Amino acid sequence: MAMVNVSKDTSGRIIVAFQYDPSRVAKVKTIEGYRWYPDKKHWSFPDSDGTLEKILKVFEGEEIRVDPALRVKVPSLLDRVREAVQTRHDSRRTGEAYVAWIKRFVFFHDKRHPTEMGAPEIARFLSSLATDGHVSPSTQNQALSALLFLYKEVLGQDLPWVNDIVHAKRPRRLPVVLTREEVGAVLAQLRGVPRLMVTLLCGAGLRLLECARLRVKDVDVAMNQIIVREGKGNKDRAGAPWAQGFEYDDGLHARPEPRSRRCPKPGGQAGADDRATRV
Repeated sequence: MAMVNVSKDTSGRIIVAFQYDPSRVAKVKTIEGYRWYPDKKHWSFPDSDGTLEKILKVFEGEEIRVDPALRVKVPSLLDRVREAVQTRHDSRRTGEAYVAWIKRFVFFHDKRHPTEMGAPEIARFLSSLATDGHVSPSTQNQALSALLFLYKEVLGQDLPWVNDIVHAKRPRRLPVVLTREEVGAVLAQLRGVPRLMVTLLCGAGLRLLECARLRVKDVDVAMNQIIVREGKGNKDRAGAPWAQGFEYDDGLHARPEPRSRRCPKPGGQAGADDRATRV
């Protein structure tokens, strides 16, 4: 029986070629993700984790020639996306969103590799988000940004502007604005740390994660400002006004520690690091 040849094509997919034999065809069809190319007379598989091992297992005992390039661990498509996001110094959440949209795009088209698709498939996917998924325009734009990032920054392909997309309609809404009395009523129901965080969100213009990551050293009382580090876009910014009416409370975040770890000042007084702020 002729040899089974296992190699990799230019798109990164695993190619399996052999002389026709019904038993071998049955073995190939037990591996998930297979595609048959009648013009090239070979089978194609996505180069995902474990695919090569499955191919070698089903053809165990037969004569197999494996391309040496397959023995080298090649980063998967999603790993390449994550690496490209890190190289551009985009935020971690942006990378997670891009990876999620790319996976959703691939599964939408029956796990076809993005190199086999282009602008028509992107347009069909985005139109489906609007017509079937009823997503918001901002969500649809985020999906488009993720796919354009994939083709331009990862695969190195310049796509023409995607036409024939059914865009999600952006409804016009009036903003909901609380009066001063309503804000005061909400704050009156809060105590301790939640009240402090809500006051910072409202008075200093911080985002939720920015407030959760805020440290004592980021509060500049002398300059009457708060320094936000690694905010949106992984950028630092300064100038958020420090809300008035805050005072220190030694017991707000008090945690018992072994005496050997404490560094008391002369006279037995705790240092400034033991103190926290309170509205």
